[in-house]
Amino acid sequence: CDFYTRFLEDQLEALLGAGQQDALAEISMEIENIRASWQWAVKHSLLDNLSRGMDTLFNYFYMLSWFREGHETFTQLINALSGDGITTETRMVIGRARARQGWFTFLLGDHQSARNLISQSMEELQINGSQKDLTFCMNYLAAVFHGQGDYLAAKNLLEQSLEISKNINDQYSLGVALNT
Repeated sequence: CDFYTRFLEDQLEALLGAGQQDALAEISMEIENIRASWQWAVKHSLLDNLSRGMDTLFNYFYMLSWFREGHETFTQLINALSGDGITTETRMVIGRARARQGWFTFLLGDHQSARNLISQSMEELQINGSQKDLTFCMNYLAAVFHGQGDYLAAKNLLEQSLEISKNINDQYSLGVALNT
């Protein structure tokens, strides 16, 4: 499991940059092993592995338009980790997963549920999440608002995301905000 977590982490920069096609090919060659590793991490609540591999897996599914698999992957993660007496760390992993689940929900055509999921994620992450996690929520929730015709709400979220992205020097989130 640790091997494939590191593998996913190592692919993220290329996946989001100039090496995107190579990263997609590398991940595709290992996708069955990655799926098995991810399921092991979910089954055993390996929060560090899940958190570290989440961004690469999300972007891989998104870039290949595997929206249903992305939705199912993050829904399973949330269901497996949810329950009474969860830790703050577990809440943060669930919050991050819920935002990604929400985006795939939007892409599958359920805009209101997507709005609710990403909004809930943003509320969860505002307490203990990172600024990068908040910009993810803001950018994708803005896209949902835009898709629903709520342009003012989208603009407000994107302005907040731009400010945070500049402050934390997150060029990728900045690019997403400018492209939304």
